[in-house]
Amino acid sequence: MLTHPLLWGLGAAVAGHDTVGTAAWLPLCVSASWSSSTATALVAFAFLRLRRCLRRCTSQAWAGSLALWCLWQSHRRPFAWLGDTEGTRGRVLAFLIAILGLSVSTLWVVHESVCLIPAVKVAFMRGSPTSPTVPCWIDRRGDFLNLSTLLSPTSDSNVYHLLEGPHGCGKTELLKRACHEAGAGVIYISVPEDVSKFHNDFATAVNFRFNEHVSLWNRIVSAVITPEVPDDVFDGTSRTLRVIKVAVAELKRDRGKPVVLVIDNTARLARRHLPTFELLQDFAKDRADEGTVTVVFSSSDGMVPTIRRSRSAASRLGDVVNLGDILVEDARRYLACRGVTGDAVINTTIDVTGRRIKLMQEASRILTTPGKSLEDVRRKFKLAVVDELVQLRIGTSPGESRSARAFGLWNASAVIVRNGFISFLDFGLFLDPNTDDYTAVVSSNIFLRRSDEERIYFQSKPVEDYMRAKFNELEQSVASK
Repeated sequence: MLTHPLLWGLGAAVAGHDTVGTAAWLPLCVSASWSSSTATALVAFAFLRLRRCLRRCTSQAWAGSLALWCLWQSHRRPFAWLGDTEGTRGRVLAFLIAILGLSVSTLWVVHESVCLIPAVKVAFMRGSPTSPTVPCWIDRRGDFLNLSTLLSPTSDSNVYHLLEGPHGCGKTELLKRACHEAGAGVIYISVPEDVSKFHNDFATAVNFRFNEHVSLWNRIVSAVITPEVPDDVFDGTSRTLRVIKVAVAELKRDRGKPVVLVIDNTARLARRHLPTFELLQDFAKDRADEGTVTVVFSSSDGMVPTIRRSRSAASRLGDVVNLGDILVEDARRYLACRGVTGDAVINTTIDVTGRRIKLMQEASRILTTPGKSLEDVRRKFKLAVVDELVQLRIGTSPGESRSARAFGLWNASAVIVRNGFISFLDFGLFLDPNTDDYTAVVSSNIFLRRSDEERIYFQSKPVEDYMRAKFNELEQSVASK
């Protein structure tokens, strides 16, 4: 009973999801009769990738399931309708079905091997998908034209660019719209909050399925026993970039100018997976040298260009476009569109939010709620600032400083309150710029780095108002004593 080929087939289907499982059951099948062992081996082979093949190799899954059923039936009772008295024909039928499933999978792999590079080229020529409709969209014509210039490289373009701006200034929506308007030759990809999924999103955006291998035989084998999608972000991104390199070289010959790759939220990679970010930076520099791709990095803080300029790849960094808050008139129209009424309320809301789109969205939501007022808006923003200060572990007021770190950051804040900004050099006197703590501080929603000016500001108007109020309280307390 234990030498029954069916048992070995079932065991292989369960355990044989990698090469170790394959090595374990193959020798055992040899001891059975030729028809049983061959059918069992092929059935188990079809099941090896059952977990993965539900998305791609469905022919293996269905053929393997049907073949295993035929094999089981041939041992349980003969197929009367086949004139099968000893189960031999049932095993042969299982063998043929398994062969059919593997053949279909092999033909699909051959098809993909031929279409690998063309598929990536098609993705670039298709361009970015339609940008979703944004309620109360503000036509920021000047900023839009600046972005359009970055997304329209000339035939001799040999640089990559950077777009930076504070959190919530509307950078992502404007960038998506500009990519869509640019049309063919521009692909937009955003680094997700969970950076471990970046390589999957990146590959999907360019029509790549991690099916590149040196030979056709390896492609066929990979469809059966090799995992489709790598778990490592660096490896997956590296493989995707290698395929893009070949595709864009052909596109440059066809179109006569580089294609554009826009990578949004790159600060997430720089903070959480620096090797992958540096890989993208090197790719941007190398493709700029070749004139085949213009990469546009987008970041919400100044840490990305600081890291970039510390490496040799910085030699190809071109324009740095800074996106700020919208104009006063645009802010009035935006708030009115979102249901905020009354000139006094609109003007005060503009002052409280500093014309930051994300803050105006939150303020308008509160103000259009029955029973809510501007005081509720101020309270909401104040609590948000307090939460950020608590996360930075520096206390909620200068008088609470207990550590040298907190004391230094409050002193740096005092300089910003007095002058409106603090230089990189002076800020480094209060906090070592070569530490992870420095990265966490300047990437928070308290401080804003402007790499082009080499200055640090407060991240938003609510932060500035909170800090100014706290230092005024401290001065009054000292004066009263």
